[in-house]
Amino acid sequence: MASPAGTQLIARSATLLRLIANSNHQGARLVDLALHSGLERPTVRRILQGLIAEGMVRQQDGDHRYLLGHLTYELGLAAARGIDMPRIAAASLDRIAQATGDTVYLVQRSGLDSVCIDRREGPFPDQVRTIDVGARRPLGAAVGGLALLASVPEDECSSIVELNRTQFEPYEKLYGRPLEEAVRDARGRGYALMPVNVLPYMSGVGVALPAVTGTPHTALSVSALSNRLMEKERHREVALLLQQEARIVASACAALGR
Repeated sequence: MASPAGTQLIARSATLLRLIANSNHQGARLVDLALHSGLERPTVRRILQGLIAEGMVRQQDGDHRYLLGHLTYELGLAAARGIDMPRIAAASLDRIAQATGDTVYLVQRSGLDSVCIDRREGPFPDQVRTIDVGARRPLGAAVGGLALLASVPEDECSSIVELNRTQFEPYEKLYGRPLEEAVRDARGRGYALMPVNVLPYMSGVGVALPAVTGTPHTALSVSALSNRLMEKERHREVALLLQQEARIVASACAALGR
């Protein structure tokens, strides 16, 4: 049985890995990891040194930012062999991208976060690429995660939002009443719509995949320029397409016994 100290170290290591994954495109700074984890810098540095030694984290030359290491990648590949959602949803992602012309995302819930596990870009010249594959966001900060957040019971939703308070600091325009209203509206209309005031030039539509049991853990979403998505309420048309494809993907998952 793990000691309390050992359990605490595991939890802290997992927190740092999640934060690094969220910044893996450009790398995470030590100061930001300390701030968002709530840990002292010496503690963060010591844990990172251990993760580097195990190959789970690496440090960039030059700016010394932290990135996920080769072992993390290998573990992800091993996990994906049994849960291959990108393969199952591939045809749906392709159809949505071609039909809308915009960028399509496949996201899954991971604890208090949503993680982008696949993406497609449509033929429209001006794509809105808000999230890279592998990037994490607190549930509700991206429209796919917003759809997942709206699908959980009210008490769980409130708990998730409160626990993610610090993680929402980069998305302060959304936290609080705007997020509450976005969740309420998503429940009412049956799909999530990212408020335009978060990023004035872009918006997004998200739909959670129907779950056989429990609450949904996967979502499909589309991001686009606001004038494309909001003009003549085109988001309704996009949402209908997402809902149709979400049912197709959910049926394929059910047929595989998940």
